Amino acid sequence: MKNKNLWKLILMASGVVGIFILTSYLLTLGTVTLQNYLQTDTALAYGEYSPLEYKADITKEPTMKEWLKMTIKNAGISWDEASKIIDCESKGNPDAHAVNWDNMAGVDRGLWQINSLYHKEVSNECAYNYQCATFEAIKIYREWGNNWNAWSCKKVL
Repeated sequence: MKNKNLWKLILMASGVVGIFILTSYLLTLGTVTLQNYLQTDTALAYGEYSPLEYKADITKEPTMKEWLKMTIKNAGISWDEASKIIDCESKGNPDAHAVNWDNMAGVDRGLWQINSLYHKEVSNECAYNYQCATFEAIKIYREWGNNWNAWSCKKVL
């Protein structure tokens, strides 16, 4: 009887150690984050994927476009409209900049072309970082009454 209980204990311990080793391995890959895990669950919850199509790869960081689409949708904003604004403003280039020489109205910066004069609260570091700039663009969108009127490319919608 002692041997049977000992084997049960060994099997239980090996299962716990196995889970620990697997988790440690995944975390050492350097690409698995709690944020990614939550983002893929959020995508599934918002119906972005059907359960049969959903194949989460939590070891892969989302592309810029995937991240943008998920963030914009989670903010309750039309991805179709946002992607048209991004394409018109910067052609999808997070390093884009345009100096407004004609009316001395500052510099339009980054993916969303956030203006340095009208949005002094947005640093250059943020404006050229697509994730930070997207959160700022969402704020601006909401401040303007949930529309794209703050962007010169609103005409493409």
